[in-house]
Amino acid sequence: MLAIRVPSGTEGDSNVIEFASLEETRVNDVVEALDAIYAETGKPVSARAIGEVVGMQPPQTLRYLHHAKDAGLAKPMPTHNPNWTKGWVPASVDIPDSPIIEGARLVAKTLAELFEGKPISGSAIARALDHDVRPVRSWLAKAETMGLVSQTETRRGWIPVSS
Repeated sequence: MLAIRVPSGTEGDSNVIEFASLEETRVNDVVEALDAIYAETGKPVSARAIGEVVGMQPPQTLRYLHHAKDAGLAKPMPTHNPNWTKGWVPASVDIPDSPIIEGARLVAKTLAELFEGKPISGSAIARALDHDVRPVRSWLAKAETMGLVSQTETRRGWIPVSS
């Protein structure tokens, strides 16, 4: 906030008028554009799309989006890669778990259902899920770091931790 002291009608007294700083104004513009685009599409909004509305380049828009995030006005929508986002959503939107965490929980649940005392291969879990084996392997690795599953000592199969 910027403040300007202006004299009032009586001697020695002054009034303070507060103005939003340029940064606060730009953060507010970015948040308003984010809210409007999200309300229209219902999908995460890219910094490029927000920048087109407010007249900023994407790197500059990202700077103000991160300020908005710090102020609790916006949230990044995560992807499987923690260094990337799908876009931005207003702070009022509940963000689901990242896809890799959802996948990790799914494979742990499937493994628990399939487990009958013998380790189960990642490809067998992928077949049970009717999914490609590559993301299933990533999900299993994440589930292992989350403590939901464990790989056998010979690394030939997976077992649920809670069994």
